[in-house]
Amino acid sequence: MEPANPPHKNYKFKISKMDCAACAATITDTVKRIEGVIDAKLNFINETLYVETQKDKPASEDIIKMIEFAGFEADLIDSGKTTLGLIINSDTEDAGGNSKNIKFKIEGMHCTNCAKAIEKDVGRLNGVNSIIVNFVGESGSVSYDPSKTSKEEIFKAVVESGYTPIDEAIEDEKNENDIKNLTNDTAAGTKKLKKHVKIPDWKKDLYWLIFTLIIAIPVVILTYINIFGIFRIPALFIMATIVQFTAGLMFYKGAYYSLKSFSSNMDVLVSLGISAAYFYSAASVFLFKGELYFDTSVLLILFIRTGKLLEKISKQRAASSLKSLFKLQANKANLIAADGTFKEIDTSDVKPGDILLVKKGDKIPVDGVITYGQTQIDESMLTGEPVPAEKGVGGEVSGATINKGQAVKIKALRVGGDTVLSQIVRLVEDAQADKAPIQRIADEVTNYFVPAVVIISLLTFTVWKFILHSNFLFALSASIAVLVIACPCAMGLATPMALMVGSSIGLEKGILIKKSSSLEEIARINAVVFDKTGTITYGKPEVADIISLNGLPEREILKIAAYAESFSSHPIAAAIVDKFNSLTDNDTSPSENNAAPNMPAPENFEEIGGFGIKLNYEGKKVNIGKKEIFKDVKGVSFDMSKFNEFEEKFAIEGKTVVGISVDSNIAGIISLSDRVKETAKPAVSKLKSIGISVYLLTGDNRNSAVSAAAQAGIDEKNVIANVLPQDKLDEIKKLKNTGLKVAMVGDGINDAPAIAAADVGIAIGSGTDVARETGDVILVKNDINDVYKSVSLGRKTLFKVKQNLFWAFFFNGLGIPLAAGVFYGLTGFLIPPAFAGAAMAVSSITVSLNSILLRGYSKTMDKI
Repeated sequence: MEPANPPHKNYKFKISKMDCAACAATITDTVKRIEGVIDAKLNFINETLYVETQKDKPASEDIIKMIEFAGFEADLIDSGKTTLGLIINSDTEDAGGNSKNIKFKIEGMHCTNCAKAIEKDVGRLNGVNSIIVNFVGESGSVSYDPSKTSKEEIFKAVVESGYTPIDEAIEDEKNENDIKNLTNDTAAGTKKLKKHVKIPDWKKDLYWLIFTLIIAIPVVILTYINIFGIFRIPALFIMATIVQFTAGLMFYKGAYYSLKSFSSNMDVLVSLGISAAYFYSAASVFLFKGELYFDTSVLLILFIRTGKLLEKISKQRAASSLKSLFKLQANKANLIAADGTFKEIDTSDVKPGDILLVKKGDKIPVDGVITYGQTQIDESMLTGEPVPAEKGVGGEVSGATINKGQAVKIKALRVGGDTVLSQIVRLVEDAQADKAPIQRIADEVTNYFVPAVVIISLLTFTVWKFILHSNFLFALSASIAVLVIACPCAMGLATPMALMVGSSIGLEKGILIKKSSSLEEIARINAVVFDKTGTITYGKPEVADIISLNGLPEREILKIAAYAESFSSHPIAAAIVDKFNSLTDNDTSPSENNAAPNMPAPENFEEIGGFGIKLNYEGKKVNIGKKEIFKDVKGVSFDMSKFNEFEEKFAIEGKTVVGISVDSNIAGIISLSDRVKETAKPAVSKLKSIGISVYLLTGDNRNSAVSAAAQAGIDEKNVIANVLPQDKLDEIKKLKNTGLKVAMVGDGINDAPAIAAADVGIAIGSGTDVARETGDVILVKNDINDVYKSVSLGRKTLFKVKQNLFWAFFFNGLGIPLAAGVFYGLTGFLIPPAFAGAAMAVSSITVSLNSILLRGYSKTMDKI
């Protein structure tokens, strides 16, 4: 009978000056030595330190001093009473007032290096603690100190990087007023952003593609067929120039801002390629007589724009599941005024405390509690449960669920960004913005990719022209082909695209993945540890037997036990109280709140976590709980062999035994049974079939644990029983120390320390608890078969990531040598620049489409 977890304080720090993973180990070891620190975790990849401390000490300043003493630097990002490592960013200020977080859309990025350029420029601002730019999601998330910088300064830095920030929370006049500070040129800045109030889509890119295609067709025809006579060359020049500095302008602008930020991206390569083709051709027109490559520059722009358009459509397709959540929300609500009249208002105008009328068939507009009426609510979009839930006065309802019964009145509790649906969306957005460990491979390569390609291009020209003595046009053609066939985008998209699709599939199946890195980690686990109560079992024990050992009537034994247990929140306590209430003539309904028999408050009440309860009852000392509760109590003299006999007997049946002693005598025994879920055995069997060891971790006695394990198909040797709540964390660490990659599955509350200690924490719980759940993965449907589905989805996604990386490296590894003419001596073939540009577009499209093919696994998941 575990007490509630004591309140703890949690901090999140941004760490700098780390060179390797060993630095991370040094920092965590240093911090853990500080008095009052409970635990510390450091993510080396995103340079973030999570520290859990006692409520009153140490202060964040003390932690920073110790980190600096160890030779590193630290800045406080966030603090609050959240679970270790799971402080969720939102557009709010943190508990300590030291940090604020904003999220916004970004338009104009062409590759992952664009995202890095924004991160670099915004990261330079004084007061910015951290920034993550999600290229696939076209969004940014910034944590900053509002006393040192502001949202306007952050947006200004984004604009000066060459991209367009879009604050979706800003509308109409407020949008215009906030935009005015974004650039030194106020008018230009306002004009630039006013037209982007709405989320950008692919239609504008389609218009540019059609425009380019219309001009490209006559350019290609005129290049090979002279139908204009002496006007052929001027016509080619005019049409190519129009395309070069309209449709092609985006590449020049991207290259300018990239180089301005001392970085390089795909735009640099494309700009060099199209410039070489265009300006050489222009020189051939005005300065000397030579070959014309106007068709090459135009076709390059056409093919690359085609690739970018298909890539954008693919990204939006990958994010379709998240966008579909917004469509679930109700647009209107029926507000009941003080005089009893009804008024239809926008859901966005609902405030906490408002009374709303929800008619039959309507969607619940916001999270609230029923104040009048009885109905059935379809919560399938949250829980996956097809049968509508019965709800009455006092019952909580969630926004976007559907009222299938009678009209009810509800009081609004959580609105806007605080609703369950908004929290789910925020969790998935955070997950898709997170960078998985495997992504560092692509990130490291792309850091040096563009400069390396430029060098290879120059070497190609030099070798062909000056060493192999080829003609100038041949060397130039090979050099341009190298520039435009290289594709950093394919490598940058390989990981985030697959992870976005994977997390979206999980969302559809009621599997919420809080971090993309968790989707990768869960693919690598080889051991799953299940908590027993509420996870393997239903978590609602029922009284099965009441045994009197000294002549005290069974009803009196139950009455004493119910009185004591009514002051506890443990599931066993609730079962005993419910049993008493069900036998009471004047109250035959089970109690949700452990309503006590009609007696005064207890004296000397003490609840001992994991063991039971001690208290005084009518002047007598009463002990209730496991046999350990009786060992150290003076004056208790009874034969424990009787207790042990019943305990062993009931354990074989999978029952838990609770003893009741009154003064120096044991009065009786109550046995309770908690049924093992029907889905437990199939789920365990499936996990074993893919090579995962399954363990059961519980505070129950071993006999009871072994019985439950046997019913679930878990091997007896993998049962870890008699473990106190505070010791579950140590058991997880022991398993990890044996080399296992461990996932801990629990209810997310009592098992929080163990879930946090595991490589992957999986919380099973109601969708309405999503924001409070501990864990990297949340199984909303409360179905442990989803553990297997989570692992399968993780493995499938990781496989898709590796496939994408293979294709990305394959295209570049083979394409660049081909374009450079390395195999020209064997094949006699040199890739024309226009074909090289098309090949570059194909590489990005291949990676994007390959990621989308993962969506086909969604149907497979329904069958497993």
